[in-house]
Amino acid sequence: MTGLCRRAGFRPRFPLVVDGITHVLSQVASGSGVTLLPDYFRHQDYPGVAFTPVRDAGAGWDFVVLRQKGKLPSAAKALIDALKAAAGRRHGNP
Repeated sequence: MTGLCRRAGFRPRFPLVVDGITHVLSQVASGSGVTLLPDYFRHQDYPGVAFTPVRDAGAGWDFVVLRQKGKLPSAAKALIDALKAAAGRRHGNP
């Protein structure tokens, strides 16, 4: 995140990790900071918060899929396969 901020022309003074999207949006609405979120959050309507798309080829979102140990249900396997395929396309792999 700090590299993305630096390329945008600023350096966070107090990087902070919070424990939920409501807390994040409250901090932004109160003027206490800015945040980076996945694009799908921009469709939220939260008073006092403006969503601005990031146009940086280096911006990405790493995530993991958490699941129960043991047999992988076919729906979960299909989701994981689709996510891997989408990630591959994002990084230029067919």
